[in-house]
Amino acid sequence: MEYFGKVQKRLAYEASSVKQKIQLANTLKKASSQFALIKDLINPFFMIGIPGSLHIMKLCAKYIPEYVNTVLVLNGMDEWEEEKARLLLSPKGIVRLNHSGVVPHGKVLDMLFRNMQNPFGIIDYDCFIFNAGIFNQITSLEPDVIVNSLFSKESPVFGKTPQTFFCFFQTEIVRSIIQKYKVNCGITSFSKRIPKKAGNQLHIVGINEENYPEAGKNYFDTLRLVISLGISEGYRCNYLNNADASQPENLDAFHVGGVAEPNSTYGWWSVRGSYFWWRALETCEDEEIVFQYHQKYGNRKSSEIFDGFSEYRNQTKQSYFGIIERIVSQP
Repeated sequence: MEYFGKVQKRLAYEASSVKQKIQLANTLKKASSQFALIKDLINPFFMIGIPGSLHIMKLCAKYIPEYVNTVLVLNGMDEWEEEKARLLLSPKGIVRLNHSGVVPHGKVLDMLFRNMQNPFGIIDYDCFIFNAGIFNQITSLEPDVIVNSLFSKESPVFGKTPQTFFCFFQTEIVRSIIQKYKVNCGITSFSKRIPKKAGNQLHIVGINEENYPEAGKNYFDTLRLVISLGISEGYRCNYLNNADASQPENLDAFHVGGVAEPNSTYGWWSVRGSYFWWRALETCEDEEIVFQYHQKYGNRKSSEIFDGFSEYRNQTKQSYFGIIERIVSQP
């Protein structure tokens, strides 16, 4: 009887997993039909919003010049948030992902590359561009560049690897890599059976089961596999200069990070991000947003977020708080 019970549980899990995959496929299929109105926009930037992000998206948009073709991807947000985003941010286009949960970031990027033919950019809703001129710089792509990125991190394989907070893509190259090697933008690893053709190609640049493009990660994070394959074919990533984060007044841009869950206590990065989430809500002038989010997430003061986490407060540089105040004080 115990054996049959385990079999039933496994079958139930597999059936649930299949159902979820079908629902996700249907969500992305419906979303694809919305690209007809935005596919011809010149140099669009996609901002992906998730539940609870509206007040931060509003802040982010204040730093985006009016001439930029901003398109919102509303990922799992409810009808009230969707309508509020439309009214407050006045985007040049909207793609709604009406899903029971938040669609994984890699799947969203796959959808963008599948439906967009021309170069486009992405900007995280918690990434703030203080130097508006960067929008012109980042859209200037040289023929052999697969991506322009403002942010990067060290790579034991390539020296640098792009971070996806604020990027602009040579869409045609990315699409060709995805199609040629039958890969996608999601998180993956060699243990998840990367296509043989892709694995063989990665060996050219020294990437294998023991060597991944990011230090401390034995997997390919979002978009890393596609970028690594692009570099193996001779394409390159171009990195724009960004000022030292230790000097907030000179920063061209700043990515906060860790803001997806306002009440998270999981690690320094999340508590730090939670502080910003609540500080942004405290300074939000839209009373309806404040009321709705208090109803949904509680009513906390940013000054209390680090209570009980003295080690996290000590780990957070004072310059961080200065940057946050600079962000929220934007008129």
